[in-house]
Amino acid sequence: MLKEEVPTFIKQMFGALVECDIFQDDESPNHVLINSYRSGQGIAPHQDGPLYKPLVAILSLNGPALLQFWAPRRDHDGAALAPDLNAASHDPSTSVLCQPNSLLVFRSDAYETHWHGIESVHEDVLAAHTGNTAALSSSLQGAKAGAAVPRGERRVSLTVRRVLKIKDAEVRIFTDDAMVEGQRQDNGWLASRGEEGLSSGDFIDE
Repeated sequence: MLKEEVPTFIKQMFGALVECDIFQDDESPNHVLINSYRSGQGIAPHQDGPLYKPLVAILSLNGPALLQFWAPRRDHDGAALAPDLNAASHDPSTSVLCQPNSLLVFRSDAYETHWHGIESVHEDVLAAHTGNTAALSSSLQGAKAGAAVPRGERRVSLTVRRVLKIKDAEVRIFTDDAMVEGQRQDNGWLASRGEEGLSSGDFIDE
């Protein structure tokens, strides 16, 4: 990761997350990923990996979405495997309905061992494992397992984390091959989340 100046509103959000004791002052957030999704688009199950401190805060805007978490599964050699969504035995272990203007924070095992993702559907169905039904907004209070929550036309998410290692180079020299490889990695990252063709911003705070 390389340092970049971030917009003022992002700095204000970083500061608010520290004031709320979600992040510590000496380990304040320094990275935000901004994504925009159309109704019916989701995010393939994934883990965020060791690039970040194992703590994430997701601000959801516009439409709602059900974020699901899967317990890890392993191959014969002990390597982590992505959830098999076609296997009934590997249903999500928990889920959270991310409503507009809500903030979801997860850390520890939810970050380090579990996989998380959002289905590519036009409406989410609350399940017995949906953990925040009691805290839903007034329009959804009393919603129970089986209740359908339509997606909005658009959902914007701001995923805030702390990058652990940042390159502090005053001069940046990228070869043509490096630029091509960087684009290939970006495309692969977006494809893994079903986000091909979407506009995303990636900012690192100086």
